[in-house]
Amino acid sequence: MSASASLIPELEDVIQHGSQDKRATTVKRIANLFIDGQAHFSEDHIGLFDDVLCRLIVEIETKARAEMAQTLAPIANAPLELMRQLAHDDDITVAGPVITQSARLQETELVELARTKGQAHLAVIAGREGIGEAVTDVLVRRGDTEVMRNVADNQSAKLSEGGFSALVKRAEGDGELAEKVGQRPDIPAHLFRDLLVRATAVVQQRLLQAAKPETRNEIQRVLEKVSKEVDNSAPALDYAEA
Repeated sequence: MSASASLIPELEDVIQHGSQDKRATTVKRIANLFIDGQAHFSEDHIGLFDDVLCRLIVEIETKARAEMAQTLAPIANAPLELMRQLAHDDDITVAGPVITQSARLQETELVELARTKGQAHLAVIAGREGIGEAVTDVLVRRGDTEVMRNVADNQSAKLSEGGFSALVKRAEGDGELAEKVGQRPDIPAHLFRDLLVRATAVVQQRLLQAAKPETRNEIQRVLEKVSKEVDNSAPALDYAEA
């Protein structure tokens, strides 16, 4: 008898009457069955695993859910609804691996998570590879300092002009964020200038030192222009009366 056949008679009983430990053991066995055969399963087969696992994980402890998330999140055809359910888990040890790795989460799902979950979830979303403008727009609107820095540091993240503008404003008084934003190659030129104007002298010098030669010349040019504008705006002193 195959392992899958041996599980079938006990499933309904476990779902209806099983203890947490019994559920966790059964979940692990079914997850292992999925992993062993996932390369050959159709979406219909995966849907069966999805239905069973979603029903079983409702009442298992956090540690068991987190182990399942760690195991299944990297698999490209992991059960879809299960991945969504785990990604929405309030415990970040469960949601984190799925948010970071699962190919099953589409941009709309990430936007929903960014709109509704807490800062720990937002910080993980901000570090996900290849997040788009719709996601980062929500992150920079709702995120705390850690989230903002994660977004700025994620070179694969796409940012809208509005997203960049929000980062530049938040970077005023936050030297670490200012450096991360200023080192992004995709920052619009006029917002880069605004960032330099708002930045402290220390941050300006750090950006200058970290920049590529062609960018370094542009930074130097902007700083010189800003310096001249400041000098020209200063009122001339009148010594006639003296």
